[in-house]
Amino acid sequence: MTLEAAAATASRPSRSRSVQRMLVAFRNPTTFLSACWIVLIVLLAFFGGLVAPHDSTTLNLGSSFKPPSFDHWFGTDQYGRDLLSRVMIGSRYALITAAIAVCVAAPIGSMLGLLAGFYGRWADAVLMRAIDGWLAFPSLILAMAVAVVLSPNITTSSVAIGVAAIPWYARTVRGETLSLRARDFVQAAHCLGARSERIFLRHILPNTWGPILVLIGLQIGSAIVTFAGLSFVGLGGQPPTPEWGLMVTEGRQYTISGEWWISTLPGLAIVFTVIAFNMIGDVVRDVLDPEIGM
Repeated sequence: MTLEAAAATASRPSRSRSVQRMLVAFRNPTTFLSACWIVLIVLLAFFGGLVAPHDSTTLNLGSSFKPPSFDHWFGTDQYGRDLLSRVMIGSRYALITAAIAVCVAAPIGSMLGLLAGFYGRWADAVLMRAIDGWLAFPSLILAMAVAVVLSPNITTSSVAIGVAAIPWYARTVRGETLSLRARDFVQAAHCLGARSERIFLRHILPNTWGPILVLIGLQIGSAIVTFAGLSFVGLGGQPPTPEWGLMVTEGRQYTISGEWWISTLPGLAIVFTVIAFNMIGDVVRDVLDPEIGM
């Protein structure tokens, strides 16, 4: 093994140690429940249409505003639609929204951060000043502007959420790259005559995955919440789509009159999903960062 290869190996935690950290993390009941909830949401996203007790869009005005019962576990909404079925199908749109937003933000933002942090000087100055201008706009406002320009629907609104999240990846990855450039194993590779491209691909890029994965976990939750906000102002899911944020929006006017379940239960689905992804993001950070004790 060459000195450079030894430096690269030393810069990353061993696979066995990562597995050990993961097993220790999942002994925590909160982490275990979060993982179970995410697995449930993913299964519902793929198979919810097969296991839903009722059709999620069929109107039945004779069954409007029925409270939770054995016939309708989550009750029915103002149009008599079964809320449990709509919440189950809605998990599909939540994950689609998050996936599109991550696919837009993560690669673009991470590459901008890597370029700025690794090459520095004019690249860092130009890219980071552009990112600073980007950050001057609140994420929700920027997402609303992009959604309006692209014509609001689930796909374009998800892209808008991803565009608004690009600066956070760029800032985080830039900081991590600057830190890695000063590490001993990178300096050793420089001293051994390794080319910049090799150092970038072998030493810098693999060691930025930890922060990126943590950000992805956080962005999934953030994307779901932001999309619910866009639905509230009519720029997200459109009726009769069983989208969680739209369901909360449609039911808010009935909460005061006593039909609390119409908004509350889809809202709880959003809350639990966001918390679960945030918890798993923290676990991924702990597992991939060898400097964090478990």
